[in-house]
Amino acid sequence: MVGITEYMYYMALIIYVVLSMISSSMVMNFFRPKVFVLIMSGMLGILALCEALTFLFIKRYGIREIIGLGVCLFFWYIAEKNDSSVMLCSYFIIFCGRNIDLQKRYKIIVPLMILVIFGVMWAANEGYILQYTMAEEGVYRHTFGFGYPLVLPCYILNIASMIAVTRKEKASWTEIAVVFLVAATFYRWCKADLSFGVTVMVAMLILIVKALPKIITSDFVLWRIVDKILIIIFPLFFLLSLWISLIYDPSVKWMSTLDEICRGRLSLPHNAINTYGARLLGQRIGFVGMGLGLDGESVTNGAYNYVDNVYMSLLLRYGVLFSIIALGLLTVTMYFCYQKKMRIWLWVLSLWALHGLFEDKMHFPYYNSLLLIVGQAIQNVDLRLDKFRKH
Repeated sequence: MVGITEYMYYMALIIYVVLSMISSSMVMNFFRPKVFVLIMSGMLGILALCEALTFLFIKRYGIREIIGLGVCLFFWYIAEKNDSSVMLCSYFIIFCGRNIDLQKRYKIIVPLMILVIFGVMWAANEGYILQYTMAEEGVYRHTFGFGYPLVLPCYILNIASMIAVTRKEKASWTEIAVVFLVAATFYRWCKADLSFGVTVMVAMLILIVKALPKIITSDFVLWRIVDKILIIIFPLFFLLSLWISLIYDPSVKWMSTLDEICRGRLSLPHNAINTYGARLLGQRIGFVGMGLGLDGESVTNGAYNYVDNVYMSLLLRYGVLFSIIALGLLTVTMYFCYQKKMRIWLWVLSLWALHGLFEDKMHFPYYNSLLLIVGQAIQNVDLRLDKFRKH
């Protein structure tokens, strides 16, 4: 029975990753919205059956499972008011995979993502879907069949992150070289500064761990201090984002200069908070970004107000309660990684936390598949504080 439920989960995971990536590309032209929702509903049905079999025949539900399922249902309720079927399914993919080995899941996700990327690029190159080029301040940025130039570089970052946490010091020099080469190649065409920069940092981390493998197990006091600080990096970045959004003043020279450098990522959250406010259970906000419609036309029409900062985006759209619970889950996950001496996980997740200051894609497991560890962490973390003090 365990084998059956595991294969059912893999089936649901494949459907989730493929359809989610398709939803970010022009391939969506071939899907009627009802068909897309129907397939996603079928995926949820597979997960529900998998969970029912687990409950009935495999493992008794404990308090953590009950709380985890309750959190998923609450998140689903909040997301259903504000987002797509992709977001609705994300929480259940994380929760239902809590007892399934991450290595096995990543062995499926990495080649699957590469296959979908090549499929979308081939379809765009052959003219089956639109391959759009956007000009911004004299710089040409290519979409390669996706909805926006930043999408493909973020997928590359995700793949590099999975290589880092699974391969560790066993990563080959060829793998490291390929990560650098691919990141640099698509930076040339997509001009995704942030995703490229973070991908390079992940690749450098792989390189360092390869050259100095003892660094991930070293008990040196500096690393222990850094690790403890990183446990709370998500709430720290949330508070930093909120503080900057509240105090931002365009009349202050250094603030306006920094806002220009960050391409409006200070003023836009500030304006959004003043316009919409933060509600307990969230609200539907029609943020307008720089993406393309399925016809290849810009959806902006001069009304750009998109909040890229993931911490402020989730606060505004999903609400205060959602944000508190999500930050709590991420903090517990970081504590779990610290507790299990998974230092490279701590470091790579921290780079994603940094990425979230400027991009909002990190809350989707198909963009940031490291989030799949959250279910495992909540299931197995030892929350006794004496364990923390002993380190």
